[in-house]
Amino acid sequence: MMRRGFTLIELATSLGVLGILVGAMASSITLASRAMPSSTDEATVLATTSRAWDVIADDLRIASDILITDGTRLEMLIKADSNDGTSETQTVVVEWSGAVGDPLLRTMGEGPTALLVSSVDDLAFTGLSKTPPRVQGKIAIGGISIIAEQRCLNAETIR
Repeated sequence: MMRRGFTLIELATSLGVLGILVGAMASSITLASRAMPSSTDEATVLATTSRAWDVIADDLRIASDILITDGTRLEMLIKADSNDGTSETQTVVVEWSGAVGDPLLRTMGEGPTALLVSSVDDLAFTGLSKTPPRVQGKIAIGGISIIAEQRCLNAETIR
Protein backbone atom coordinates (compact mmCIF):
# COMPACT_ATOMS: atom_id res chain seq x y z
CA MET A 1 0.00 0.00 0.00
CA MET A 2 1.36 3.43 -1.00
CA ARG A 3 1.35 6.18 1.50
CA ARG A 4 0.27 9.64 0.31
CA GLY A 5 0.44 12.86 2.36
CA PHE A 6 1.69 13.57 5.87
CA THR A 7 0.50 12.35 9.22
CA LEU A 8 -1.05 14.66 11.77
CA ILE A 9 2.09 14.47 13.95
CA GLU A 10 4.35 15.49 11.04
CA LEU A 11 2.13 18.48 10.22
CA ALA A 12 1.97 19.59 13.86
CA THR A 13 5.76 19.30 14.22
CA SER A 14 6.46 21.33 11.07
CA LEU A 15 3.98 24.04 12.13
CA GLY A 16 5.68 24.23 15.56
CA VAL A 17 9.13 24.63 13.99
CA LEU A 18 7.76 27.25 11.58
CA GLY A 19 6.21 29.15 14.51
CA ILE A 20 9.53 29.20 16.36
CA LEU A 21 11.33 30.52 13.25
CA VAL A 22 8.75 33.29 12.69
CA GLY A 23 8.99 34.30 16.37
CA ALA A 24 12.78 34.49 16.18
CA MET A 25 12.61 36.64 13.04
CA ALA A 26 10.08 39.02 14.64
CA SER A 27 12.30 39.34 17.70
CA SER A 28 15.33 40.14 15.52
CA ILE A 29 13.41 42.83 13.62
CA THR A 30 12.21 44.41 16.87
CA LEU A 31 15.74 44.52 18.29
CA ALA A 32 17.12 45.99 15.07
CA SER A 33 14.47 48.74 14.97
CA ARG A 34 15.25 49.72 18.56
CA ALA A 35 18.96 49.99 17.73
CA MET A 36 18.31 52.52 14.93
CA PRO A 37 18.79 56.17 15.99
CA SER A 38 15.58 58.18 16.18
CA SER A 39 15.09 61.80 15.17
CA THR A 40 14.99 62.74 18.87
CA ASP A 41 18.29 60.99 19.66
CA GLU A 42 20.67 63.52 21.27
CA ALA A 43 23.47 62.99 18.74
CA THR A 44 21.04 63.39 15.83
CA VAL A 45 19.57 66.58 17.31
CA LEU A 46 23.04 68.06 17.91
CA ALA A 47 24.17 67.25 14.37
CA THR A 48 20.99 68.68 12.81
CA THR A 49 21.19 71.85 14.88
CA SER A 50 24.90 72.30 14.16
CA ARG A 51 24.36 71.92 10.40
CA ALA A 52 21.57 74.51 10.50
CA TRP A 53 23.71 76.99 12.45
CA ASP A 54 26.65 76.45 10.06
CA VAL A 55 24.45 77.51 7.12
CA ILE A 56 23.19 80.57 9.03
CA ALA A 57 26.72 81.49 10.19
CA ASP A 58 28.06 81.31 6.62
CA ASP A 59 25.34 83.73 5.51
CA LEU A 60 25.96 86.08 8.47
CA ARG A 61 29.69 86.13 7.78
CA ILE A 62 29.19 87.69 4.33
CA ALA A 63 25.98 89.67 4.87
CA SER A 64 26.14 93.42 4.26
CA ASP A 65 22.89 94.25 6.06
CA ILE A 66 21.12 92.30 8.81
CA LEU A 67 17.58 92.68 10.10
CA ILE A 68 16.18 90.65 13.02
CA THR A 69 12.38 90.59 13.35
CA ASP A 70 10.70 89.22 16.49
CA GLY A 71 13.76 87.05 17.16
CA THR A 72 12.38 84.36 14.83
CA ARG A 73 13.16 85.96 11.45
CA LEU A 74 16.64 86.84 10.25
CA GLU A 75 16.92 88.79 7.00
CA MET A 76 20.32 89.36 5.37
CA LEU A 77 21.52 91.13 2.23
CA ILE A 78 24.26 89.15 0.49
CA LYS A 79 26.22 90.03 -2.62
CA ALA A 80 26.28 87.04 -4.95
CA ASP A 81 28.37 86.72 -8.10
CA SER A 82 26.37 85.82 -11.18
CA ASN A 83 27.55 83.75 -14.14
CA ASP A 84 28.23 86.83 -16.31
CA GLY A 85 30.81 88.23 -13.87
CA THR A 86 28.60 90.86 -12.26
CA SER A 87 27.46 90.79 -8.69
CA GLU A 88 23.92 91.18 -7.52
CA THR A 89 22.49 91.59 -4.05
CA GLN A 90 20.21 88.81 -2.83
CA THR A 91 18.03 88.71 0.25
CA VAL A 92 18.44 85.61 2.40
CA VAL A 93 15.68 84.96 4.92
CA VAL A 94 15.89 82.41 7.74
CA GLU A 95 12.61 82.13 9.60
CA TRP A 96 10.50 80.04 11.94
CA SER A 97 6.75 80.56 12.44
CA GLY A 98 7.03 80.51 16.23
CA ALA A 99 4.84 77.41 16.62
CA VAL A 100 6.45 74.41 18.32
CA GLY A 101 7.08 71.66 15.79
CA ASP A 102 7.20 73.95 12.75
CA PRO A 103 10.29 73.90 10.49
CA LEU A 104 13.18 76.36 10.25
CA LEU A 105 13.32 77.54 6.65
CA ARG A 106 15.87 79.43 4.51
CA THR A 107 15.01 81.30 1.32
CA MET A 108 17.54 82.99 -0.95
CA GLY A 109 16.11 85.62 -3.26
CA GLU A 110 13.33 84.28 -5.44
CA GLY A 111 14.74 80.74 -5.20
CA PRO A 112 13.11 77.76 -3.55
CA THR A 113 12.73 77.52 0.19
CA ALA A 114 15.18 75.12 1.82
CA LEU A 115 14.46 73.15 4.97
CA LEU A 116 17.15 73.69 7.63
CA VAL A 117 15.45 71.85 10.52
CA SER A 118 12.18 69.94 10.22
CA SER A 119 10.86 70.52 13.75
CA VAL A 120 11.91 73.38 16.05
CA ASP A 121 10.83 73.85 19.67
CA ASP A 122 12.27 77.33 20.17
CA LEU A 123 14.34 79.84 18.23
CA ALA A 124 15.76 83.23 19.12
CA PHE A 125 18.06 85.51 17.13
CA THR A 126 19.64 88.43 18.99
CA GLY A 127 21.89 91.22 17.75
CA LEU A 128 24.68 91.55 20.33
CA SER A 129 26.96 94.46 19.63
CA LYS A 130 27.08 97.27 17.16
CA THR A 131 30.83 97.23 16.41
CA PRO A 132 31.66 94.66 15.18
CA PRO A 133 28.12 93.35 14.92
CA ARG A 134 27.43 89.81 16.09
CA VAL A 135 24.34 87.67 16.02
CA GLN A 136 23.57 85.12 18.68
CA GLY A 137 21.20 82.29 17.84
CA LYS A 138 19.46 79.83 20.12
CA ILE A 139 17.87 76.78 18.48
CA ALA A 140 16.01 74.22 20.62
CA ILE A 141 14.98 70.82 19.29
CA GLY A 142 13.68 67.91 21.33
CA GLY A 143 14.57 69.55 24.63
CA ILE A 144 18.18 70.22 23.56
CA SER A 145 19.29 73.82 23.02
CA ILE A 146 22.26 75.09 21.07
CA ILE A 147 23.42 78.66 21.56
CA ALA A 148 25.93 79.95 19.03
CA GLU A 149 27.35 83.31 18.05
CA GLN A 150 28.66 84.62 14.75
CA ARG A 151 30.60 87.80 13.99
CA CYS A 152 29.33 89.61 10.91
CA LEU A 153 32.36 90.65 8.89
CA ASN A 154 30.71 92.86 6.25
CA ALA A 155 27.75 94.33 8.13
CA GLU A 156 28.10 97.67 9.88
CA THR A 157 25.05 97.36 12.12
CA ILE A 158 22.20 95.06 12.96
CA ARG A 159 18.68 96.41 12.83
